[in-house]
Amino acid sequence: MRETLNLVGCTLVNNSGSGAGAGAVLNGATGYLTSVSTNFTGNHGAGAVATQGVAFANNTAGSFGQGGGIHSLSGSLTIQACTFTGNQAGTGGAITSDGAMICSETTVTGNTATSAVLPRVGGGGIASTGNATVTACTISGNSANRTGGGILTSGTMTLSKHHRLRKPGRASQ
Repeated sequence: MRETLNLVGCTLVNNSGSGAGAGAVLNGATGYLTSVSTNFTGNHGAGAVATQGVAFANNTAGSFGQGGGIHSLSGSLTIQACTFTGNQAGTGGAITSDGAMICSETTVTGNTATSAVLPRVGGGGIASTGNATVTACTISGNSANRTGGGILTSGTMTLSKHHRLRKPGRASQ
């Protein structure tokens, strides 16, 4: 049975989780999460999953965690018209996707990937291991301690002609 959670017009603030637990919402491979006009602020853990019109600000997944705003473990992830600002994780400061991802009309700014020791390190804005399509997004001012200040991918990523990468992110080393 596939379980469904719909969040509409919600605010999730200052929640925490440990281990693989998410700060706000952990969505597993068999679950389906829809989030519309929902704000995630100051949560701590592995992140949360969202789809449309969602603001993720100042969330953390810790220096060994992945996806300060969203960490999608598997399955498909669709992000539309969202903002990710000031999020932090070991890898994928804003978004980590280990499955298929479509990201459109989204702004990813001022996020940080802090780890220098994980097998996959970097991706201040986005870290992706699956097939990803990024369309009409702005990725700006993100940073990583190692690689991919803006984007780190070990899968296949398609950037549309409308994609904007401004003020390339900073990666140390």
